[in-house]
Amino acid sequence: MNNNGEDTLPENKNVPGFVEPLQEVDMAVIALDSANVGIWIMDPANRKFLPSRRTKELFGFLPEEEMSFEDAMSKVAEKHKKKCCRGY
Repeated sequence: MNNNGEDTLPENKNVPGFVEPLQEVDMAVIALDSANVGIWIMDPANRKFLPSRRTKELFGFLPEEEMSFEDAMSKVAEKHKKKCCRGY
């Protein structure tokens, strides 16, 4: 983004040509989809794992399949497992 603000959304979030205002979440989803990356939320203390559809694909799952914390950890190299479980 440049300093003159040309790459930012207008204050009212209305973008010419769009019917509804874009939200920051919409912009994040568009950016992540365009980058073709996976994201996830992981809580090792409660063993909860919430992957994006792309994360599932990258780990070898179908987008509609369930992917558990254990499934995710089975894909992590042994030398990195402790670091993952500490919450880094």
